[in-house]
Amino acid sequence: MRIIQVTSRIRIRGDEETFQSLRDTLFQYRDSFNRVCEIGWTKKRINGVELHHDTYQSERQNTNLPSQLVVSARAKATEALSSVRARQRKGGKATCPISKQGSIRYDARSSNIKMKEGYATLATINGRRKVGLIVSDYHKRYLDWKTCSADFVEGKRGKFYLNVVVQKDIQEPQKTGDIIGVDLGINRPAVTSRCS
Repeated sequence: MRIIQVTSRIRIRGDEETFQSLRDTLFQYRDSFNRVCEIGWTKKRINGVELHHDTYQSERQNTNLPSQLVVSARAKATEALSSVRARQRKGGKATCPISKQGSIRYDARSSNIKMKEGYATLATINGRRKVGLIVSDYHKRYLDWKTCSADFVEGKRGKFYLNVVVQKDIQEPQKTGDIIGVDLGINRPAVTSRCS
């Protein structure tokens, strides 16, 4: 068995009050991410447990974010700091990660995404908010896949999206012993032939 993951960009709909609540949550989430990154950068910490102990209480006091979103922002900051430190170890330039626009990472504890039913509930600073999902015909092929997580983002012209990560277990391809040759050409990018 092999796991395949796909990210589907799903537009969401809701009333202005819901979108304002999500936007306000996004700003607080982004600011929390930036503060955790700054603390991790200053103290040279990339361990999630250490960053949790250093930042959780202050982020709960400085924001109206639900606890799961505080934990999520810290986890994203830990990943960003780890990535920057890895670049530094390879000799690359690196600075403290900072997010200007940001996105909110939702997991099973902070959201309930029902693609088949066409809605999701998302944790915000004002409690759970229900949004409608506009699932395109293309994305309907993933309705039976397991939902892992989603990132809430604000797009252009005031449109809002959930980048939903879904996964499915598939059977490994069976080895047949057949050989396939691929000829890369100029007129035809690829031509295959099967040898027995």
